Amino acid sequence: FIHLEDTLSTLNTLTGNDSLSSVIKANDKHGHPIYKAATSEIGLSIDMLATFCAHELRVNALKTFMHQHYCSNVVVRERQDSKIRFEVGLDGVNIGSLFGLIENHKAALWLADYGVSQTSLEQVFNTKVSESFSSGVGDELPNFQ
Repeated sequence: FIHLEDTLSTLNTLTGNDSLSSVIKANDKHGHPIYKAATSEIGLSIDMLATFCAHELRVNALKTFMHQHYCSNVVVRERQDSKIRFEVGLDGVNIGSLFGLIENHKAALWLADYGVSQTSLEQVFNTKVSESFSSGVGDELPNFQ
């Protein structure tokens, strides 16, 4: 079992940078379980650290792959556990080529399952509503009494 300082040092040595250690924080939803265990009296198990590293390195490789092939057209819209949802702009991209690219690199990216689809009108609407509420535009709803 290791504690926080050794955990951060180990991650920096493993990656040669702070790409993994920078998420080991109390307020980071992906790094919080590692932070919590590493700051506990018992410490962090090597198995838990290895699982975290393998998962995060796979996620980082997928993000890098998407950005290398689609540059600034890629945004991570959602990430839950091992599920990541990217939004890819349509500038010079068609669904068939995107599907083919992912299929050709599926094994190298360690993808068990993936999907490619166009954004639905409902998704566009929900995104715009969410953005307006987060910017304060939709905070005041009309009173229809």
